[in-house]
Amino acid sequence: MNAVIQDLRHAARTLARTPGFAVVAALTLGLGIAAVTTVFALANGIVLAPLPFPDAGRLVAVGHTAPGLALEGTGMSAGTYLHYRDHARSIASIATYHESVVNLGGDGNEEAERVPVATVTHDFFTVLGARAAIGRLPLGADADGTGEPVIVLSHDLWLRRYGGDPALVGATIAPNRVPRRVIGVLEPGFAFPRRDVGIFFPSDPDPARARASDLYNEGIARLAPGFDAPAAERDLDRLIATLPEAFPDLTPRVLADTGLRASVRPLKELIVGEAGAALWLLLAAMAFLLLIATANVASLFLVRGEHRQREIAVRTALGAKSGHLVRAFAAEGLVVAVAGGTVGLLVAAGAVRAIAAWEISNLPRLDEVAVDGRAATVALGLSAAIAVLLALLPLVRLRRPQLVATLGRGGSPSAGRDRQRARRLLVMAQVALALTLLVGSSLLARSLWRLRQADLGFQPAGVLTAELALPRSSYGTYEATRQFWDALVDRVSALPGVEGAGMVSGLPLVPQSAFHDLALDVEDRPQETRRAMSVYHATPGYFAAIRLPIVEGQAIRSGLGVERPVLLSAAAARRLFPGRSAVGKRIRRSVGDGTDQPWATVAGIVANVPREHVGGDPAEIVYLPTLAEPVDPGLRPSYGSLVVRTRLPPASLVPALRQAVRDLDPHVPLAAVRTMDEVVARSASRTSFVMVLLGVAAALALALGTVGLYGVISYAVKRRTRELGIRVALGARQADIRNVVLGESAGLAAGGIAAGIVTTLASTRFLRGLLYEVSPGDPLVFTGMVALVLAVSLLAGWVPARRAVRVDPVTALRQE
Repeated sequence: MNAVIQDLRHAARTLARTPGFAVVAALTLGLGIAAVTTVFALANGIVLAPLPFPDAGRLVAVGHTAPGLALEGTGMSAGTYLHYRDHARSIASIATYHESVVNLGGDGNEEAERVPVATVTHDFFTVLGARAAIGRLPLGADADGTGEPVIVLSHDLWLRRYGGDPALVGATIAPNRVPRRVIGVLEPGFAFPRRDVGIFFPSDPDPARARASDLYNEGIARLAPGFDAPAAERDLDRLIATLPEAFPDLTPRVLADTGLRASVRPLKELIVGEAGAALWLLLAAMAFLLLIATANVASLFLVRGEHRQREIAVRTALGAKSGHLVRAFAAEGLVVAVAGGTVGLLVAAGAVRAIAAWEISNLPRLDEVAVDGRAATVALGLSAAIAVLLALLPLVRLRRPQLVATLGRGGSPSAGRDRQRARRLLVMAQVALALTLLVGSSLLARSLWRLRQADLGFQPAGVLTAELALPRSSYGTYEATRQFWDALVDRVSALPGVEGAGMVSGLPLVPQSAFHDLALDVEDRPQETRRAMSVYHATPGYFAAIRLPIVEGQAIRSGLGVERPVLLSAAAARRLFPGRSAVGKRIRRSVGDGTDQPWATVAGIVANVPREHVGGDPAEIVYLPTLAEPVDPGLRPSYGSLVVRTRLPPASLVPALRQAVRDLDPHVPLAAVRTMDEVVARSASRTSFVMVLLGVAAALALALGTVGLYGVISYAVKRRTRELGIRVALGARQADIRNVVLGESAGLAAGGIAAGIVTTLASTRFLRGLLYEVSPGDPLVFTGMVALVLAVSLLAGWVPARRAVRVDPVTALRQE
């Protein structure tokens, strides 16, 4: 141990005598290690780490598919929940939940606040293994509707709004102005279905009134021992066939028409979604960057080792054993690698905090991401592996037969062909990896540009949006909600600078609740359920405010002369009325028997808008106008987004909008205030995130590759000084000398580019899911990036070439 400590001290002193080399090597490795550690921390926190629930591997999400309604995924009903709970062999416990929002406060000087909530069956917390920090969690008697209304608070809401007051348990608060007694506060860290859910309403379905066909709730379950997700799915499919016997609303015909099937997926798979693919892609890219950084530092150590060949020979002649030499050089590699690892950990910790603060669509569990022990282990492991590599490099060519020759040369640096070949191969590898990263980031940049040029169907510039939720306690009828929206739109339309205003219950590019997806009947096919479509309420002014054009028929207005008019998106019209005009046709909401809902008339067709992300499939939407006579009395516009078009800076309108809402009802808060440009940008945020990280990695890779190429060419010029002097003495022109050096640089670049094209074609196919109207083999991107790499490579060789043409032949010929 004493010998090891002495070697480390000697290594530190040796490196201190060449601070430039030590700092450059440590920072280069630090950037590479930081890149890998940052993305590994993301992948670990999002994909690898188990969910923060007991025995989380047995938790599954339970839902359904309905091919007959063209629904790839839908939820559970009260009936299916009760049926599965009582009869499924594969499920130990099951629960349902539904997310919504409530309003808190607004009395006196207290500002109203909108709080996300979840209505859950009482066994929701049992399934997830949750515990109460204070108070208790609900029992069956709390959720059956026979006792007083109770609620459970999240730990975050309890601390933030109520100051962590333990006396709140047992007290009454009034979400949506309905008094409810607080029975408990959840333990810290509980975050399901989302971290910002602050209130949980326990509510079990009434078996006497439960329906099987209203698939609007989300389901979670804990598997019984001996069952996995596929086995549970088969078990529930068996029970689906018996649903009509227990629930008359789901007839055998409707069951056959919809093709209802169970869907059971690991809960973690549901939460993580497609984020894993993007993160593994980024991790591979950052590994490329670390390889380039390591290759650069390895080149530095090779050159340093060649300059120390005489030192090695002297120490060997004095009796130093190979093990002693290995330990000495390993100490230097270890010092540099540990310094690089330390830098990498510090940079990664800051990068992870910055990314966690960046709102990224479809990237879940960001609040659980940190540079923890596992990420630190990865960084230290990489440092150790690099230390071993750096330690062995100076000794890889050490041979005892070279001892006399080395001493005889007087210590002049000399590199054999093998060493030169090794450095050239390292540089070509750097160029190849840099090209791969450049092409990947450029493909994403081109895709993002195309996304921003895509036809959205509407014009987002100059549009401000805000969400409002009207509580049933104050707005329990269609007429009450309609009057509120009409009054608010009138007030906002009168504000200075406003060019148009309206309300819609589902903004484009914003994922909506399953409550908006309803099955429809078509008049000439009254018994045939056609398809589930999104059904949104909208005031007549919404379409003008967002500039969503009417492509056929008429716009909605009062006194239109059409009985119960509705508008269809072009995609919905094509689906419901293929090959014919939809204007004048009639549709209605299907409730199974298709007899008790009023028919609505299609008055016009509006342009398509994307459903959830730019470039995605167009949404199939039925717009119900908020006119005096409701199109469907069973649907209330209790939730919606205010849409305001203004010629002023949108942010300048926010105080006036808040005051307009406060004047109408101080208990209704204005929430999620954002421009439509922000909504559009957020829908493409995952592509932007991957593009930015790949772009940073590509820029660093190109810089490192350029430095490596410059170093090799400079060293080659230095070694060939005598040869170049002879060429000049024999009459070679400056242009000839320059071309020799630039040719060598171009040759290295060409070799790296050739290898890079192969690796790029093999790797960019993994980007396909993130690209929009761009091929992974886009010739424009490939040509541009190859030209860029070649130009930068020639630039890296230009400075050594200029030095070469200034060689004094007399001085050069005097060199040994």
